[in-house]
Amino acid sequence: MTTKKPVTILTAVFATVFLLSFLSSCRPHVGDSSGSKAPTNVLLITVSGLCANHLGCYGSPIALTPAIDELAGKGTQFSEAYTTSDMTTPAAISLMTSMSGKYHSSYCYVGTPSKEATTIPELLQGYATCGATGTFLLDPEVFPPAATFGSYYSPGMRRRAFKATDVNLYAINFLEANKTRPWFLWVNYSDALEPFQPPSEYAVSNLLPYDLSVSYVDSAIATLLSALDELHMRKNTLIIITAEHGEALDSHGLHNEHTGLYEEVLRIPLIMTLPGSIPSQKLSGLASILDILPTVQEILGIKGKPYSEGISLVPLINGTAQKMNRVLFAESFLQSATAVRSGEFKYIRYNDRIMSKEIQNDPRPARMASSFYREPRQNELYNLEMDPAELQNLASASKKRVEEMESLLDRWYKDSPYRNKADRPPVNLPLLTRVRMLGY
Repeated sequence: MTTKKPVTILTAVFATVFLLSFLSSCRPHVGDSSGSKAPTNVLLITVSGLCANHLGCYGSPIALTPAIDELAGKGTQFSEAYTTSDMTTPAAISLMTSMSGKYHSSYCYVGTPSKEATTIPELLQGYATCGATGTFLLDPEVFPPAATFGSYYSPGMRRRAFKATDVNLYAINFLEANKTRPWFLWVNYSDALEPFQPPSEYAVSNLLPYDLSVSYVDSAIATLLSALDELHMRKNTLIIITAEHGEALDSHGLHNEHTGLYEEVLRIPLIMTLPGSIPSQKLSGLASILDILPTVQEILGIKGKPYSEGISLVPLINGTAQKMNRVLFAESFLQSATAVRSGEFKYIRYNDRIMSKEIQNDPRPARMASSFYREPRQNELYNLEMDPAELQNLASASKKRVEEMESLLDRWYKDSPYRNKADRPPVNLPLLTRVRMLGY
């Protein structure tokens, strides 16, 4: 009879290490292109005005967003992602360049990117690149990064934006024309911006016009993804869904569109999928629209060190890094204000201009003007863990915390080339004209 030898502790340890190594190797890892059969394409979808909390995957009980929710379930969803501005154009410049507004559109100022900036299309040498946008705030003459795309589609001088279905026509045509080479496609939908005018067939009696518009955009995304499937491109396409900013939607007494630096405007969705590489998970921790460029660069394995204020999110996605302590900043063009997020706290600082005289002389309707210039303009401090709706201003009761946040803002602005009006380059007049056309 054969006797069994006892398993030693050392043998058990080796077996455990081997098992853990095997399981780790089985988990998809992004940022490693070795062994891939085809180059990774990139589909970046932004929805101007899309609030994270109006999506089913972010907890909305009434949202009709099955396409976005399905993508979130198949990929990585960041629960606390933030934009850099409450305006479409500055936020989009930051997304494309990973440079914050202090370098191109510091608050109460509409400018142009720094010469040091590298856009995502410029980063992707050898890729076919295309931008398909629904708003004239991203037209080439007012949005400098547009010139770095191989092809670009936008409303031009029209006052009305293109509907999502029209944007899709151009985007799908680009996909069909580039079956044999790697590509980067940026699709921007503007249907979640005021005025909310979804097609009549999307009318549901118990939903607000905003949510109906979001539902319409979701259906357009479903159509775009179906085209991707029909062209057999989904399996090697990195898909990113995010927004330039959210919408105020009458919160905090701000009625006009995407005014201000509260969570409804700053907190945006951020979802990434890549079959076989990006796992299905929800991640906490602060992420930024600035992180998209360096994340795309690492996932695609592109060498070089373009200037970037963001960080690659690949270590978080792969689980090789824990939650990182970060400080994020955002600016309000409309309110001449800046916000800083550090840990669970957010602080909003308004500049020292007195707005009363501007309100008295403002030709815009009183309701609109008051949404920009609420009086009195008191700085605000919120603990977002205890008060996610930002209802209790702690600024007067937490002076030490306010001093810390003020110090963070002062240090952040220290190297801004546009701190003083005399230092600023010429204003982007076409963009300023477009902004005024919209009533800002």
